[in-house]
Amino acid sequence: MRKLLADWGTARKYRIIALKSFTAWLREEDRLKPSEDPTLSLRVPPAVAEKGSRIKGYSLAFVERIYGTVGSQCVRDVLCLRAKTGMHATEIARIAAGEGALRVVNDPCGIVGTVTFKHKNGRIHIVSLDAQSMAAAERLQARGKSPSTSSVHECLGYAAGRLSKQFPNERITPLVPGELRHSFATWASECGRVVKPTSDGVPLKMVAAVMGHLNTRTTKLFYEGVQIPPMIVLPLNLHHPKDPVLLDEPLRKSC
Repeated sequence: MRKLLADWGTARKYRIIALKSFTAWLREEDRLKPSEDPTLSLRVPPAVAEKGSRIKGYSLAFVERIYGTVGSQCVRDVLCLRAKTGMHATEIARIAAGEGALRVVNDPCGIVGTVTFKHKNGRIHIVSLDAQSMAAAERLQARGKSPSTSSVHECLGYAAGRLSKQFPNERITPLVPGELRHSFATWASECGRVVKPTSDGVPLKMVAAVMGHLNTRTTKLFYEGVQIPPMIVLPLNLHHPKDPVLLDEPLRKSC
């Protein structure tokens, strides 16, 4: 038995499961006594989740290369928002459907606009956007819907295939959009830079003290939250030859 287990270099877990199932059937058929079954004390190796056995996230360079190879503009817009803000796919779908309110800001710090979501619990979530991500959100909203999951994966598969032909010595697998949220958190902590609106503002704790509130949660009931939250800027250059030219910030009309 030990010799057999030692020789199983691949699929060991499933081989053990099959063996234990076979000996269990033999016992039920009275063809094998429990005292003679060596698999009763044999444990099945614990399962390891696929997410826990692989490296999560991508490098900035890899995402830039994939973005520059994707042929669909709406898919590139989704990648832009996911990579630059860490948004969920459902949040991007809400933007495209008109449920996420876009607002032009044009702040000198680089925040061109914001998108506001209202969660089911009533909490307001506002995300600041730079020029490229704001333009992507506006195009998706004008389109009326975000591309389907199958369309996104199909485009990313084609992009990986084109890159594989350009770099035959590299092993290039299709990008998984869901990993961009993890990538954003990693990039932000490693090389991100925070920019804040240039307008003045008073910290929430000070507002609470002036209003006589013992807890800032009470103060929050009087307003919906920070109107222009800070934005994390990444050294991420998402470029495609067919991307629309971005308008200069002064040409945008404030809402």
